[in-house]
Amino acid sequence: MTETGIALRFLDRITTAKDLAELQRVRDDVVKAELSALARQRVEGALVRRTEVLMDAIASKAEKVFPVDKPTPLRTPVPPAPPVAPVAPVDRPAIVTRSTEGLELVVPIATPAQARAAWDAYVALAQALEDPADVVEIEGHKWRRKSFWRKIANAYGVSVQELGEERRLETQPSGEVRIAFYVRTRATAASGRFMDGVGSCSSLERKGERKEHDVYATAYTRAANRAIADLVAAGEVSAEEVE
Repeated sequence: MTETGIALRFLDRITTAKDLAELQRVRDDVVKAELSALARQRVEGALVRRTEVLMDAIASKAEKVFPVDKPTPLRTPVPPAPPVAPVAPVDRPAIVTRSTEGLELVVPIATPAQARAAWDAYVALAQALEDPADVVEIEGHKWRRKSFWRKIANAYGVSVQELGEERRLETQPSGEVRIAFYVRTRATAASGRFMDGVGSCSSLERKGERKEHDVYATAYTRAANRAIADLVAAGEVSAEEVE
């Protein structure tokens, strides 16, 4: 069967899928099929859209089964407290108290369907952008390089800025002195949401073969990669941190 035929069969299965488990089976089969980047992108897009539809249906059912009652505001006026006579000050240890004024529960800013769709969109985008040169295999595990994370930043409209760097000369227990850089960066999305990342590197890495400019550049790359990955909720360790 041609690749077009295989892709059409996947699209038909996605359209008729009744639950998320069935969609997951389709995802597994897509990975095994080894489609071209264009065909895989088309199928992944259909998977994301169908997942959103099913998640919306699940959320709608949940709201019907577990309705949320909004609290009724208190309308009865509360009488003012009677005045209290002043009390002479007494020396006693200070008591630290915590104010509960303004405290609220942390609640999601997106529905389950929206959150799932956002993650599926990231997965589809990562698969579409990733090239063999963006990945390095170390000890049997694949790690994504700086080039991949810059593609993700570009696709999401994320800007990265350095917040600060520190150069140190650190004496090791052996008496050897190393140059170390500590860098902090911030990745900011178009919405204004941001995430900070930290990274460090020393001249003793790679058996002491790193030059000073490479030490700084690597520390910056590690910090920027972390900030970008955390901002898009990937949370991955980049290749530059394990090389």
